[in-house]
Amino acid sequence: MDKTASNDPRTNEPGADDLGRRIAVAADRARLAIGWERLWPRLAWPLGVAALFCAVSWLGLWTAVPDGLRLGLVALFGLAFLGAFAVFRDFRWPTRHEALHRVELKSGLPHRPLETYEDHLADTSDPVARALWNAHRARIARSIATLAPGVPHPDLARSDRYGLRVALGLVLFVGLFAGAGEYRDRIAAAFRGAPLPVALASRVDAWVTPPGYTGRAPCS
Repeated sequence: MDKTASNDPRTNEPGADDLGRRIAVAADRARLAIGWERLWPRLAWPLGVAALFCAVSWLGLWTAVPDGLRLGLVALFGLAFLGAFAVFRDFRWPTRHEALHRVELKSGLPHRPLETYEDHLADTSDPVARALWNAHRARIARSIATLAPGVPHPDLARSDRYGLRVALGLVLFVGLFAGAGEYRDRIAAAFRGAPLPVALASRVDAWVTPPGYTGRAPCS
């Protein structure tokens, strides 16, 4: 078998186009499922840092610490956010071969029938070989009842063995209540600090002893 052959005997088989479309759709969905399973555990790290920053902001941390400490913590959050993207260095989008293998596993198809169905004959000039090959592929097509790409299972717990996402969720939940109505201002406080106290207008009323020759208080 040769997958690089230019002549494709599948085009003359009844139902070949329909099965080919089904395989293509299932493979595309499987690639998305695998891609999400690989992407979400990595994406959770920068999102977790951002969520923690919002949580401590809504809890009022930035107005409760000195400016020097505030700037240091903000810088630390920035470095942690950028560093969290390091987990993407080995990210790889799934190949069609991986997608087909997933469809076969999720559909309960043994012996890699989808891979076999998409193979080509190395030499299509022999009518006997072509007839045998077409019969083999027709038998495979009849055995493929359903094609299921499967539901994505990112398995985030495997990359978060200490359950940090649970603690983060609790802090974020409390922060949502603590910062109600002031979400934007409390986040902005991380970069501008606590607002300066507003000077209250004051007035001093003083009484002086009126002059003896008038007996009245002086006019203002």
